[in-house]
Amino acid sequence: MQPEEIMMRGYSGPKKEGNKFGLVIAMGILLFIAAIAGVVFGVYEMMARNSEVEEAKAECAKAVEAAKGTGCTDTKEVKTISKEVARSLIKPYIGTFNYLNSVFEFGLTDEAKVEIAYQNVRPSNITTSESNGVITYTVSYSGLNEAYKRLFKLSTSMPKQNYSVSHGDSFEYVESGNSFKVTPFNGGGAGSGMFTVVKSADYTDDGLVVEVYHDVLPTCEVAAEDKDEEKEEKYCIEVSGSGIAESMDEYNVKTLIEKFTDDVPVYKMNFAFFDGHLVLSSVSKV
Repeated sequence: MQPEEIMMRGYSGPKKEGNKFGLVIAMGILLFIAAIAGVVFGVYEMMARNSEVEEAKAECAKAVEAAKGTGCTDTKEVKTISKEVARSLIKPYIGTFNYLNSVFEFGLTDEAKVEIAYQNVRPSNITTSESNGVITYTVSYSGLNEAYKRLFKLSTSMPKQNYSVSHGDSFEYVESGNSFKVTPFNGGGAGSGMFTVVKSADYTDDGLVVEVYHDVLPTCEVAAEDKDEEKEEKYCIEVSGSGIAESMDEYNVKTLIEKFTDDVPVYKMNFAFFDGHLVLSSVSKV
């Protein structure tokens, strides 16, 4: 073997080993770069997700802030209205038919609906005349029917017939004038009082339920005539003559309800939605 061949073989061996070592180093560098890239991508993805979470929180905060003052910050609050608003809602329906009797005593009959509608009819639809000292009221059918539909069911018109509430007003339909001749109930009394105050008001799936404390009871002056019990222990209303309370703050109503909670009658007034507003659909004693 020639010296040149020996030299060539001796040189070619170390060159191949050097290439393998360089390849290993190159692969190591590539793997290291890939690992760094993976870490960077992971950090970026985490930051992106955190950003999305923060954006969602910000949107939620904006929604809650916008809902403040509307009663929509809590599921229970969404379904509950204030007693003041509920009082305004029930007010057209709780007027007395005669001396301290109302829809709670009579029930929501057709006659009671007409009486309630008459109490809420526009004054321009009522005319008054007097003959021999007798006052006669005439209310147009259109005016009474408008109030009837507004307070009860918009799709139902009031039948053209006579109506009369026991010990209350009577309505005689006069076809020639398409109106009702109204004969008011003449009666009165003293020594009693009435309260009708809101206990609670909650929305339902199809309307609203208002529970009210309601009762007709003797005045404390009358109750005090019974010497067997002390005045403060009696179930009575502190008003002279007679009176009607529609708020807890009137007379001694709040104290009365707190003291006789289990004995005070409670009535449920169910309201349903018709054409965007609430109308009374039923009344029942709880």
